[in-house]
Amino acid sequence: MRQPKLSLRLISLFSRAIYSESVKGDCREMYEYIYHERGKIKAWWWLWKQVLTSMPLFFINSIEWGFIMFKNYIKITLRNMWKHKGFSFINISGLAIGLACCILILLWVQDETSYDEFHENKTGIYRILSVGDDSTWDGLPAPLAPAIEKEIPGIIKAVRLLKSPKFVFKYEEQSFYEENGIIADPSFFDVFTFPFLKGNPQQALSTPFSVVISERMARKYFGDLDPVNKSLNIEGRASLKVTGIIKNVPANSHLRFEYVLPFDFAKIAGLRGMAWGDFNFKTYVHLEAHSSSEDIAKKINDS
Repeated sequence: MRQPKLSLRLISLFSRAIYSESVKGDCREMYEYIYHERGKIKAWWWLWKQVLTSMPLFFINSIEWGFIMFKNYIKITLRNMWKHKGFSFINISGLAIGLACCILILLWVQDETSYDEFHENKTGIYRILSVGDDSTWDGLPAPLAPAIEKEIPGIIKAVRLLKSPKFVFKYEEQSFYEENGIIADPSFFDVFTFPFLKGNPQQALSTPFSVVISERMARKYFGDLDPVNKSLNIEGRASLKVTGIIKNVPANSHLRFEYVLPFDFAKIAGLRGMAWGDFNFKTYVHLEAHSSSEDIAKKINDS
């Protein structure tokens, strides 16, 4: 007669350690008795019934004993901590400070590496820098951007940016001193991804007396009104038509602004420093996918 090894092993496993061999022996004897008296199928069915009925009790006991042991470990730990207060305080404080430092460093690294990742063209946008003998800066002449966009293959768009002077904006009785704005080419929103809530990104900076404002600035001046096509007075001298509302600029953007004025406005306003000898504008280029930034940089230097 062949012994059912698997079922007997399971019964031994589900039995408490001190009784496992005894239980397995009893089951083997009972199996042999039923085998001879009633046949193989009846014996096989009886044995597996014992396996199935012992499984729930085994799992309940395992969980119960696991909980009891865990509770005992907690008690022992607390007693040891209370007995050695100074040593415990040093260890726990050191662990807490270490974990806090690791978490802060992780959050800082995560924030730093997330900068400008939201731009759709992020892999193809480059900023052109001026390199001198002793320093490097991001100021470039205003005529450079249109010149390289026209003459150098591989550049899709070139965009000029200038920090706006401090202006007083007014709408009806609402008047505020705005310090955080930029002046940019109409292609600014083609290169950079700053989502529009209202307005057309392709046409928003197409006219000199237009302005694109952030959601925060729109609420400050217009409240719940729709700002699009309304006029903002600037410095009491001109009216700017609101042509677009963008979402507030994310904190992980190196460009931070509340409004964007078109480049042609700078010309009309008579802002100085726009000749080849004036290094005032930040210049960004959006390159074609197959273009090499090293090759483009060499062509700019050689032109």
